[in-house]
Amino acid sequence: MVMLLSLVVGVIFNSVSLSVFGILRIVLSYFVTLIPVMGFALIIVFLSNVLKSGTTVFFLSIILFIAFNALSLVFPRYANLFITSMFDWYVLWNVDIMPLGKLIREFLSWQDML
Repeated sequence: MVMLLSLVVGVIFNSVSLSVFGILRIVLSYFVTLIPVMGFALIIVFLSNVLKSGTTVFFLSIILFIAFNALSLVFPRYANLFITSMFDWYVLWNVDIMPLGKLIREFLSWQDML
């Protein structure tokens, strides 16, 4: 739903996104963002199965998200190991010239965690 609304707003306020390539880049950026979000969702599913309390899992997942972001700031050298560091993948796909080398490097570093 958010992707459809952003497409509509993009067409209204930015006529460049009306092209086929622009729409393809928007759809591709949403699909690429699903990869790390699904990984974090699996962590939350694991927590919900272990803890059996919705409120506890909710607050623990927020604390975990903040902790992962804080750890990536404290230890920038190891930031690629945290799943939350890849929540901004869509930025790499939305630039005018796609940095294929960086995209491949980021994808392969994410695969090392599996």
